[in-house]
Amino acid sequence: HAWDSGGHVDADIEFKRMVVNDEKKDVKYVHVRGAIFFSSTRKFVNMFDVAHDPETVILNFKDALIIDHSAVAAIQGLSHLIGKEVII
Repeated sequence: HAWDSGGHVDADIEFKRMVVNDEKKDVKYVHVRGAIFFSSTRKFVNMFDVAHDPETVILNFKDALIIDHSAVAAIQGLSHLIGKEVII
């Protein structure tokens, strides 16, 4: 059952210009929805593109559930993986 329900993480992704720390920046704004856990972390990580994402990525987890350690590790490792400024 966990593998079947794990694919239900999704996101609304916008590229926009925002003020971040008193500075205007081009950002990728990711509003994550659904459950992030061992069977959905790959789908979550694949929402990011190292070559094309701007230098600042903002993650909004308001409508997401972070269920287990693999989800925490995926989120924590994201900034190292994509080499960007990640704001949660």
